[in-house]
Amino acid sequence: MLNLGGYTRLSEFRRHDEPAVGEFGKLVKNSKGKYQYESLSEKLPETWRSFGDVWSVNLWNNAVVFHTSERIYFFRNGNFEVVKPVRNTFALAFRAGKRLFVRERQLGLMEVTGTMLQLLPGGEQFADEPILSIIPWEKDKNIILTGNHGIYVMNAGANGFESKP
Repeated sequence: MLNLGGYTRLSEFRRHDEPAVGEFGKLVKNSKGKYQYESLSEKLPETWRSFGDVWSVNLWNNAVVFHTSERIYFFRNGNFEVVKPVRNTFALAFRAGKRLFVRERQLGLMEVTGTMLQLLPGGEQFADEPILSIIPWEKDKNIILTGNHGIYVMNAGANGFESKP
């Protein structure tokens, strides 16, 4: 299990029939040693508070990263930074080694660098292709598992992706 230092999305600690949309935070120990949920989304500027499900929580680049369809939130040193999609909404995001990737619907596979997005060379082929996972493989290579067209190898030193049957 990935230790996120108590950071979580609320839905992981509520009953299944109590959805937690538009909320994320962390668990903190109270004076009795019991864990309590502390909202972080309440601390967001009003313009950043409107979002749906939190799809994933990752530790990356000295930040806790909360990924939603509408934005990616970076919580670092008590402050938030945000990355918004270029045109549409985000699909799933993946941490592979020291890299963070996100697929923007109808645009393609992008890499997050700092708080900027960069479309990967050849990444547009994933504009409408669901990506299920990105897994570190060999040095500078990642495996991309897709929903419809199988497996691809992404080589950091080369442009594009190699399809594997």
